[in-house]
Amino acid sequence: MTDPRPPAEHPIPNERGPARDDMTSVDTSRPSAARIQNYLLGGEAHWTIDRGVADRALQELPSWQDVHIASRLLLRRVIRFLLARGVRQFIDVGAGIPDAAAIHRLVRDPVHPATRTRQSGRSSAARVVYVDRDPLAVAHCRAALARDGDQRRHAAVQADLRDPDELWTRVADTAVIDPRRPVALLVLAVLHFNPPDLARASGHDPVVDSMAAYRRWLPSGSYLAISHLSDHQVPPPTAAELAAVTDHYRRAGVPLSVRSPDGIRALFGDFTLQEPGLTWCPLWHPDLVSDARSAPRFPTPRHSLLLTGLARKA
Repeated sequence: MTDPRPPAEHPIPNERGPARDDMTSVDTSRPSAARIQNYLLGGEAHWTIDRGVADRALQELPSWQDVHIASRLLLRRVIRFLLARGVRQFIDVGAGIPDAAAIHRLVRDPVHPATRTRQSGRSSAARVVYVDRDPLAVAHCRAALARDGDQRRHAAVQADLRDPDELWTRVADTAVIDPRRPVALLVLAVLHFNPPDLARASGHDPVVDSMAAYRRWLPSGSYLAISHLSDHQVPPPTAAELAAVTDHYRRAGVPLSVRSPDGIRALFGDFTLQEPGLTWCPLWHPDLVSDARSAPRFPTPRHSLLLTGLARKA
């Protein structure tokens, strides 16, 4: 695998030193989506089994690493957009293993996209809760926060997005988020690890049910950000490569799937999609990129394979 680290904008790995007691439930015999992503982003918190899954995926779809880089850079743009609209509370579901693009760092020293200068302290009052079901990811989040976070405004909890009651309770128990004020719920590049076809036997999709619960609980003025893999109108050769990757991930024990634009749009419910609506990742506010050199070059926006949207609750 090539080194994915272009200059400036690309997230720099990695966090070290999670507490040993946070690691007791880590199953090193099974690959993890969070650790695979960490490897694809140039990190160090992964094992042989994770690298094997990622390397095979790169053989099937050579741009798979670029898809992950584009997803991580999207997070930066979403945060800039939300900060400009006064949002100061963030819940990052499926946070993964942190890097320089960790939200508590982005909100502390946001980069102005026009001047490319850091605006230190501008959003120092922002509150952030990281959520992941992977105990290693949570351990690394806690290690990062112990290093340069603030326990009054930052926290990390282990929870599964498919169990909204438990997730929301654990977030509330941190006392970091004020439920009376607008919140940005970020669900970026995580829902496709909960494929809808796995729920057909039970007659309902737990992701759809969970997202409905989160929308109900978010206070007025809140935002919901979603990105999801899709093969909609993707050129057939690339769509076939993506299908091979999803099949490979599933056989490795990391379920992965695509959704249609209508299926993704439905996850926003009656929230109002913000401009430019549901669109391909490179087309979502490219004006907020502080250094275009770091962005992957896809033949067309569809080759990014990620449909992205941000919606607001009235």
